[in-house]
Amino acid sequence: MNTGLSSPPPALPRALHGAERHRWRAGAACRGMDTESFFPTDTAPHAAEPALEVCRGCRVRSMCLVEALLVEDPARRYGVLGATTPQDRRRLHRTARVAARRTAAPAAVAPGSAAA
Repeated sequence: MNTGLSSPPPALPRALHGAERHRWRAGAACRGMDTESFFPTDTAPHAAEPALEVCRGCRVRSMCLVEALLVEDPARRYGVLGATTPQDRRRLHRTARVAARRTAAPAAVAPGSAAA
């Protein structure tokens, strides 16, 4: 997927830049496991539980989640990544958009007060 970014934003952890971008995967708890369990075809909440259990004990789950949030196509969210389901990641993206809008909104000036 082309995100339109030539490189990751500077605020990302160093391990996500350049050649280091995928090195964290070597320490993933799911490494070598059958990926089918991380992409259940059943949409019932319990279907993702085995994969979520693996992720919850993973020492690199935060890196996995950051990677997913950076590169995932919002129209094609599938599977368990970084101990989250597609619905979890949808909520995270929505929360981030709302927070960004609030931060970007100009501060309201009370009537009768001088704007700086």
